[in-house]
Amino acid sequence: MELFNLDEDIGETRNLAAKNPETVEALAKLLSERLRQYKALMPTDRRSGKPVPLPDASFAQTR
Repeated sequence: MELFNLDEDIGETRNLAAKNPETVEALAKLLSERLRQYKALMPTDRRSGKPVPLPDASFAQTR
């Protein structure tokens, strides 16, 4: 997971995810809700051949 403050770091050089896990989790849940709402297809992981998990599931795996 990555989190950047584009107002201060337009080049996305400082990943703030580790310092702001609550924000990352909230955004992952929000994005996942929208993806489910629109029945979005997730890309396939080339190594496993399985769909990439939704962001909220990916966040849960990293904790």
